[in-house]
Amino acid sequence: MKSIAVFVNEYVDSLKKRDTFQAREIARAFGFYAMRETGQKRLPYSDTIQRVLRQRRAEKGDVHYFDYGKSIWWKADHVATKEERCSRRTN
Repeated sequence: MKSIAVFVNEYVDSLKKRDTFQAREIARAFGFYAMRETGQKRLPYSDTIQRVLRQRRAEKGDVHYFDYGKSIWWKADHVATKEERCSRRTN
């Protein structure tokens, strides 16, 4: 069975560019995946998924918040360069 981090990254990779998504959608998809693989329901915390998404944003820069209050993310149309990822940190 895949780890949550691997599952989240594969889920985001399968999205089309500029799609929006929420952590709870990924949690629901992981629950279905876990039920299919093990026969047991496993629901990861959305905080765990958010942490993986924030880590992906720091490393690749291809996901960003669309609406911070509702925790809606969007997949960017390109993987950010190191300069683009670090541009916000220097301001």
